[in-house]
Amino acid sequence: MQDLISSSYSNDEAIRFTQYTISQADKKTITQAGSQILKNTPKLPYACALMSAMWGALIRDSTHIPTHVVAGNLLINGRKVFFNDDSSEKVKQVFETSNYSWDGHVWVSFAGTIGDISIFRSAYSESENHWLHQLIVNEFGQGRGLVLGTPPNMTYEAKYVLTDNQITALIKGFRTAIEGRQN
Repeated sequence: MQDLISSSYSNDEAIRFTQYTISQADKKTITQAGSQILKNTPKLPYACALMSAMWGALIRDSTHIPTHVVAGNLLINGRKVFFNDDSSEKVKQVFETSNYSWDGHVWVSFAGTIGDISIFRSAYSESENHWLHQLIVNEFGQGRGLVLGTPPNMTYEAKYVLTDNQITALIKGFRTAIEGRQN
């Protein structure tokens, strides 16, 4: 993760990431911000990049917690939930274009603590017979909102850390998606 942060930001940022110890107060701030985003946004399934960008930017702009929006793969119990075989360089290229559609997953790293604001929303949007809905309900139950920390059955494989410009572009896209749903 340190190398990915250095590539997208700087060596100083990567060092800050490794040296920061997240506190209970930090976790409370992060969780409250994530809950507010979930409460105030339409239930758009499979919007991991958009929602993670918003959550990451909110914490990054309002705290000193080293916060990074990360693209990669998500496995649950070894099963590929959101997975892409592309190299880190190809993932970077995806986020440098205006096309943010890909098969992987996006989450937020808060000083190394994983935050996933979209997995439950995506799973619960599927029919009860859909494998993702069943997997999430069996592992976590109904009515969950976000993940902060890494449950032992979930594996997050980082491939790329988004830059501030890419995060801003995603947030602008998120606003457009929300406005499009309201019209």
